[in-house]
Amino acid sequence: MDVDVVEEIETNILLSSSQAFNLYRLIQEGINNGLKHSKGTNLTITIKSDSNNWSATVSDNGVGFNKSAMLHKGNGLHNMKRRAEESNWDIDWKENPNGGCSVYVSGTSN
Repeated sequence: MDVDVVEEIETNILLSSSQAFNLYRLIQEGINNGLKHSKGTNLTITIKSDSNNWSATVSDNGVGFNKSAMLHKGNGLHNMKRRAEESNWDIDWKENPNGGCSVYVSGTSN
């Protein structure tokens, strides 16, 4: 699988150590899920920030998934949701228009 990392960082955002750890683990789980389940050929990690908001996205071009069905299997997505909630961030999973899926984590700079 090809892996691309895209940075669109306009403003540096300072995270607490617990938030940095949660973000690391969220991205790690997103990558693991893409490698393990997507059957895709490309994985893209995108990190963006501006003066008000930031986001991290892990996307693949694989088979996609049914979010409601997957939330009832295993602990990975539940753990991701819990980590995002602990840091007061939004998290969502979406199917990509051209196939595959993305996990999207976002927060504010406050």
